[in-house]
Amino acid sequence: MDAEKQLRRQMLERARQNMVAIAAGFEGGLAVLAWLLGWAFSYPPANEIRWALADVGYAVLWTLPLIPAMVFIGRSNWRPFVRIQQVVNAIVVPLFSGCSVFQLAMISALAGIGEEALFRGFIQNSLATEGNVWGGIIIAGFLFGLAHMITPAYAVLATLMGVYFGWLMHFHDNLLVAIMVHALYDFIALLYLVRINPRSPAILRRSMDDMEQLIEARMSQSDDFEPPDDPAEGKDRESKDVQRRAIELRENLCRETPACP
Repeated sequence: MDAEKQLRRQMLERARQNMVAIAAGFEGGLAVLAWLLGWAFSYPPANEIRWALADVGYAVLWTLPLIPAMVFIGRSNWRPFVRIQQVVNAIVVPLFSGCSVFQLAMISALAGIGEEALFRGFIQNSLATEGNVWGGIIIAGFLFGLAHMITPAYAVLATLMGVYFGWLMHFHDNLLVAIMVHALYDFIALLYLVRINPRSPAILRRSMDDMEQLIEARMSQSDDFEPPDDPAEGKDRESKDVQRRAIELRENLCRETPACP
């Protein structure tokens, strides 16, 4: 039994490491895509970057208003925000819980560089004309929201964030400000979710238990499954078992969210 439990833990850890590598590779790939599109259509994102020390300070200041908003959404009982909490607790917390602070910073930096280079550095820059700057900002923000369609409410929030990042780039005439605000916010959010939030250990423990149950169920189905004599009885038992597991997983997920639907 201990050997099987250790094997399940190793499988979960390997899956988590693979997903972190995929996330980092994906975000880095967005930067490459933005550079290629910029080169092909003569809108290189690098031309929108200004290396100014003052803008680094502004980026820190513009990040601060986003932090209380993040905490409010994470603690709200409003149903659309609760659904976001459920997804974050089920996916984000287990995925990044084993990361070091350096790994969280690296992933956040790649997300800031890749996503801002594509959505603001290329898309917004190519759409925003002299007399229609806000058109480019809004369209790029809308596309940014669609790319983050985790839940409808999350997509709306991401759209607003995209418009905010776009306005920062336009206001400071510097893509670097948008990149830094995006990266800083992601880093603080990940750090809060997996290291600071007092509920994180309980959330992670339940998420890991749920995943272990799924792995154990698959292992038992492949190794120890005994078909019933009556096929109708087997179908009924299988259906009830699936329903029971679904209810248990949902209850575990909702235990941390008081307004779970």
